Parts: sequence; C-alpha cells; structure tokens
Amino acid sequence: MSMMTIKDLERVQTAFTEAGLDYQLELENGKISIMGPSDIVSSEISK
Repeated sequence: MSMMTIKDLERVQTAFTEAGLDYQLELENGKISIMGPSDIVSSEISK
C-alpha cells in the first residue's frame, strides 16, 4: 500500500466538505486518520 500525501488529504477533505460532512482529517506517517465530527456538529448531535 502506498503512503498518502498532503495532496491526497486535501482531496479527501474536499470530498467530505462537498458531501456536507464535517470531520477532521489528519495525515500521520502516510496514513489518513478520520477524527470525529467537529465540536459544533458534536454539540448539535448531543442536544
């Protein structure tokens, strides 16, 4: 499996944003990690 790059991270973030998803992404050691929804979305979900 090839290592992901910043460019790959940007593409995934763009796709998430266009789909209306508000997740934080992180690139670490060539792997993209998807974090939970942002604090704003989390607070709306918990209401």
